[in-house]
Amino acid sequence: MLETGTDSPRDVVTYLTKLDVGFTVLDPPELRDVLRELATRYLAGADAPLPTEPGGAGPA
Repeated sequence: MLETGTDSPRDVVTYLTKLDVGFTVLDPPELRDVLRELATRYLAGADAPLPTEPGGAGPA
């Protein structure tokens, strides 16, 4: 269990991901929603083609 001093689900998710440990969100549902949103964004960034791969954006 984790008690925080913030009402912002995004702040809580940011804090949790900085801990570098596995975790499970039980409640509230809004926290799970923010976690999914950020996970999708992180996966898109990790799976994006590199500039040297076909379809990449080219050198920066």
